[in-house]
Amino acid sequence: MKTIIALFFLLTSGIASAACDRPTAPTLPDGNTASLETMERGQQAVVAYNAAAEAYLACISNEFAPRAETATDAQRVDFIQRQNNVTDEVQAVSDAFNNEVRKFRARPQ
Repeated sequence: MKTIIALFFLLTSGIASAACDRPTAPTLPDGNTASLETMERGQQAVVAYNAAAEAYLACISNEFAPRAETATDAQRVDFIQRQNNVTDEVQAVSDAFNNEVRKFRARPQ
């Protein structure tokens, strides 16, 4: 019985979210000075980050879904903020990388 109670508290607390690891945004190359190879590695890093962010969003959605109907307003707000924060960060990383690509392409070849 104690195990069931402990498991319940673990699943309903924020501790369970440790299973969903939020990805870290990559360091982007400087389009003013980077080589083509460095820009390509930067692109690969952004693509990998986007995939990791999608996996994270799926994870937190799967984590929240079973308790969505009984979640408190604070839990719902926390879930939505987590989604929005990652989505905003992904967009910012993509925008920043595209800006670096524009700088790279504007350089004399």
